[in-house]
Amino acid sequence: MVQESPELRAVVQRWLAAVQNKDAAALRNLFSESAYLRYIGSDEAEVWSGPGVRTAYPRHAAELPGFKVDPEVVEAFEEGTVGWATLIGKATFEDGAEPVIRMTWVCTLEAGAWRIIQTHVSVPVSNFQLIGHELTSGLEALLASLDADTASGTEGTVTIMFTDLEGSTELSEVLNDTTWAGLILRHHRAVAEAVEAEGGRVIKTLGDGTMATFDSARGALRSALAIQRHAADAGASVPLRVRIGVHTGDVVRTSGDYLGHAVNKAARIASAAAGGETMVSQVTRELVGSADEFAFGEPCSCSLKGLDGPHVLVPLIG
Repeated sequence: MVQESPELRAVVQRWLAAVQNKDAAALRNLFSESAYLRYIGSDEAEVWSGPGVRTAYPRHAAELPGFKVDPEVVEAFEEGTVGWATLIGKATFEDGAEPVIRMTWVCTLEAGAWRIIQTHVSVPVSNFQLIGHELTSGLEALLASLDADTASGTEGTVTIMFTDLEGSTELSEVLNDTTWAGLILRHHRAVAEAVEAEGGRVIKTLGDGTMATFDSARGALRSALAIQRHAADAGASVPLRVRIGVHTGDVVRTSGDYLGHAVNKAARIASAAAGGETMVSQVTRELVGSADEFAFGEPCSCSLKGLDGPHVLVPLIG
């Protein structure tokens, strides 16, 4: 059965750190020693194969100018002894260049550890630039399928909560894969328990984050407080700092997911929160009213990435 893989997300994070830090030893250790090892880079000459990639790629990385990757999408999955991961993001180089990059990894379990057996790095170019005209049939078919899925969905108003771990990249680097995966699994269980205790439902896990929905705004806030208490528990092996965003709005529910502006806004609110902080939209704050069980900080006005604004957010402090 295919499942999301926190361990492979940790591999991706270690890969990025090793390339950016030009850590040759870490890069060699991440690669398989198999004769079937493959690397495909963005240059036409970068099609390499065999165990020699373990030596060639670290030297290649050492020649790269300084850069930092800002991931927009990171997905990782596994089934049995095979796993795969995808990253889409923006690379910012020290010379000012900011290309979009796309990376994929195929991994195998070797002696109980994930090793990369194939990886591909590319910088996308438009079809028009490449072949002189656009290719639209595939995109139209994809959009039609999404429209059909949305049309079959049901509409309603829910309170949406996103959670995300601050500093997960740094944590994954200091913990081994097994410890990191166990930590994430325990965190996800704690989130699920806090959500379900308030009548909510975890819709999906997003690597080290989650998305949940509630019929009750108050239930969502109680759940957020419980998650923050668990994360800050001094008895945990590694205390976690969780960013939480909560918003209430209209959504369209499709097969197993929720779509709509309200979902996007809740995710952006979580991104705007600091580690250990829960930020609530003005709409959700007003729905809760003057309930004595909650304490709020001073409202603040801020911009949210990709959304017109400003937006008023209120910290939930107890």
